[in-house]
Amino acid sequence: MGYVPILLDVNNLRVLFVGGGQSAYRKLPEFLDNGAIITIVSPTVHEAIYPYIEAGQVKWRNRTYHSHDLQGIQCVMACTNDPALNQQIVLEARRQGILAGNVSPQGPRDFQMMAVLRRESFLLAASTMGQAPLLAPILLEQLSASVNPQWSRLIAGMHRMRQDILDRYSLEERSRLWGYISTLPLWTWLERGNREGWTQETWDEKIQEALESWRAEQEGKL
Repeated sequence: MGYVPILLDVNNLRVLFVGGGQSAYRKLPEFLDNGAIITIVSPTVHEAIYPYIEAGQVKWRNRTYHSHDLQGIQCVMACTNDPALNQQIVLEARRQGILAGNVSPQGPRDFQMMAVLRRESFLLAASTMGQAPLLAPILLEQLSASVNPQWSRLIAGMHRMRQDILDRYSLEERSRLWGYISTLPLWTWLERGNREGWTQETWDEKIQEALESWRAEQEGKL
């Protein structure tokens, strides 16, 4: 298995779901919630998909799949209960340079969807690389239980500092500053922040103090 974990920007991505059953329903919200443009081709759809269709969030072609359904599509999800058809869809998509997923246990595919936990400033994802997909959410739950809740505030604060650095410092200065940041006692801060209930304001102050300390150090070297 040669999978590389990536984050795919699906905003305005034209995605075709072939098949409208339980498998399609489970995967559909992840695409819709992140701005994908969805078309479903299937003679029937899961009852839970109807609200998306009625709201105009999903276009439904009420019929069987034809290869010309791939025209203008950038990503396809083969979600039928027919492994041979799913394989056909993936191979036809590949010939046209279209990314293809496949819900069948066996057969070709270009990517595997992962179990995902989203938070304000980060997300966690877990995968068994298709070997035991039912275990992926359980693995993710175990991982998420060990995550310090202060991570979101640390990330938000570091994001603001990063934007400030990109706006104000040269490439050479940034390189030195990234090295300095890597030496900060972030683990200690996280543990203390969790214990003392640091707010976002506390994190911003702590990060700003670190940046000012680096500035003073640089000025002292001049």
